[in-house]
This record gives sequence, structure tokens and C-alpha cells, in this order.
Amino acid sequence: MTFLTNQVGVNLTEDKIQLVEIVKKENKLFLENADEEFFEESIFENTKEAKYIHILQNAFNEIVLRNPLISTKISFTLPTNYFYVFEIPVDKNLTKSDLNDYIKWELSKLFPEEKSNNFTFQKIVLDSLNFQTVKRVLVFSIRTENLKRIHKFCVRNNLQLKNIDNAHVSSANLFLNKESNSTLLSIYVEQNRISCFLFANKNLLFEKHSKYKNVAEIPQLIELLQEEINSREIVKNSIEQLFVFGTSSTNELKNSLADLLKLKLNKINPFEEIVFPQDLNNKSITENPEKFAAAASIALRLI
Repeated sequence: MTFLTNQVGVNLTEDKIQLVEIVKKENKLFLENADEEFFEESIFENTKEAKYIHILQNAFNEIVLRNPLISTKISFTLPTNYFYVFEIPVDKNLTKSDLNDYIKWELSKLFPEEKSNNFTFQKIVLDSLNFQTVKRVLVFSIRTENLKRIHKFCVRNNLQLKNIDNAHVSSANLFLNKESNSTLLSIYVEQNRISCFLFANKNLLFEKHSKYKNVAEIPQLIELLQEEINSREIVKNSIEQLFVFGTSSTNELKNSLADLLKLKLNKINPFEEIVFPQDLNNKSITENPEKFAAAASIALRLI
């Protein structure tokens, strides 16, 4: 049985921590806390563990000093740059075990200097609207040490770690959980990276991620994305809706992308089914709630 209990969702970026705490009272969900704190120094995937946890702890302390946690269950989303995402074609007759072995082999080729157990991964079989003799598998791999340091942080704070997910994947669950058979494009903008998912009938068809030096490059990257989708004939019908997430996704950028793609910008409020405290005074939530999409979504994830 799956059910929702009091839970904390945390989204980490290179520069800050975002925290959302959901509390269940009388079969209703209440927003107990929604806050963010910038790090005293940016942290990256390759930051030494002791320094990483120290910086994270200091920022976390600032949030809980303002509003102590009620919950002990916690889940994290990590930035897209923590993940090595790649697509591979595989034989449809491969067993689950053989597929896992094949992915490990691919990782060994991508990172020949690394041991196979240095990475953990999740895989998604991409849907296809056209008949294909092979199936396409999207792999999200991450260094195991990044998961271990999050676990150590939780142990230090007497918190029970439930989930660790990709920030874009977590955000996308907000609209995938709703009834929709549309063809949807989801874009996640964070720091100098952009991640794109294409869905049809709630199934993932296509993924693309890129780096950029400044925001002015984003429209060109999106145009190239659109050209690739069209040239590969990934979808039969035109894309109908656009979702844009990420802490770097300003309202101006969202509207600009919608105009560029000539798509309807579908704004989604991750807090729409949650009772707000009367004393909430957080402009980030009231003016651009989608910036907290990753943390809110994973806080709402059923256990």
C-alpha cells in the first residue's frame, strides 16, 4: 500500500538548497515550510565530500532555525549535471538482467578509468510511435559517492532518506500525474544547463540536454531540438503544450520559449492542492511557484 505521510522534499542546485515540507492533518495536506537558502560557496559534483556536507549543513541549519522540521522522512532531487544521461538501442529480446549488464558495459566504455560499481543507474524504455526492430532505452546514471554523501547528511541530522531523483524527472511528475493524452514538451533550465523531455500519452519519447554560456543561446538550442524531433519523426502530431521548470526559469524566459515554439505555455502550481499557512510571505512561491517544482513534487511522492 502506498500513502502520503509528513515528508520533506529538498532540491539542491550548485548555489542553493530549496526545502518544502508537507504535513498531513485530518486527511488534508498542509504546507508546513517552503524556503530556500544560498550556499556560502557553490558546491559541485566533484566537491570533496567533507566540504560538500559542511556547506550543505550550514545552509540547511539556516532554514530549520527559521522553521524547525516536523517530519523525519526526507527526499532529494539533484541537478541534471550530476547525471550522465544517454540513449542506447537494444535488442527487444534482451532479458532485464542482460540489459543491466549491457548498460554496465556501456558505462565502462564511457568511463574506462572507473570501476563498474562507481555508478548506479535507472533506465526508461522510450516509447515509439513508429515500428522499430530495436527498443530505445534512456539511462540516468550517477556516481554512487553522490548518493552516499546525501545519505551521510541525513544520518547526521536523524532524517530517514526515502528517495533521490533527477530534478527534471521529479518536476515532470507534476503534470504526468494528471490526466492528459497530449504531446507535451518539458524544459528544465538550471544554471548553464537545459534539459528537454518530450512526452506523448504520458510516455517519454525523447530526451535532450545541453550546456549554454548565456541565456541568449537558449532559443537556438530549442530550435535545434525542434529540428531533431521533426527530422527523426518522433511524433506524428504536433507538440501541443509546453512546460518550463527550474530555478533559472524566469517568467520572461517561459514566455519567450512559448512564443518561439508557438506553443501554449502550461503553468502548473505544485502547491495547488495544498493548504497554505495564513502567514506565508514568500514571493518566490506566490509569484513563480514552479521554481519549487522539484522539491514540492518529491515531497508529495507516495511512499
